[in-house]
Amino acid sequence: MTGMVIAVTGDVGAGKSEVSRLFGLSGDHWIDTDQVAAELWLEPEIVAAAADRWGGENILDEDGRVLHGAVAERIFTDPKEYTWLMGLLHPRIWTEAKRQIDLFFSESGVESWIVVEAPLLFEAGVPSWVSATVFVTARRETRLVRCRARGWDDAELTRREGFFLPSEERMARSDYVIHNDGSLEDLKKKVDAIFRYAEQT
Repeated sequence: MTGMVIAVTGDVGAGKSEVSRLFGLSGDHWIDTDQVAAELWLEPEIVAAAADRWGGENILDEDGRVLHGAVAERIFTDPKEYTWLMGLLHPRIWTEAKRQIDLFFSESGVESWIVVEAPLLFEAGVPSWVSATVFVTARRETRLVRCRARGWDDAELTRREGFFLPSEERMARSDYVIHNDGSLEDLKKKVDAIFRYAEQT
């Protein structure tokens, strides 16, 4: 593989997508693993496995499409179901991300940057092809305001956080940490600083 892969993860509501977008402006390609997962949910094999696990009548609409809210209700209330789904999806997510990375680098033919946004980076296991990891965090009050825009209250934020490794552990395992409590301009400066430093190392 030619080039560098920066994996961005972080706390719920901390601003991972915005950081990934800003890194992507400096880099050459951006892979959103949530989007990869959404595309996997269109594959008959994945739909069939989930329907067999939970009952099609419980998680599919009348056209056979997955009701993501129904799936979330199952996995974010039962660690066993969460673990099962991660085992189903994440090996495929990493395989597809690696395919896209290899394709991009082979076609570009130059030293390039790729940004991979991966909410479950450490939970799923950091792939060997990741060059550096960035963890995005913010004060809980700040994150709760952002989560309310998604329709989540404090209880829902707490519930979802319970399925991640502790923030302190993920920060300690990251190469870079960004605190995203300020303005967009402040955030851009932090991303640019990391980008320039990583380019030189």
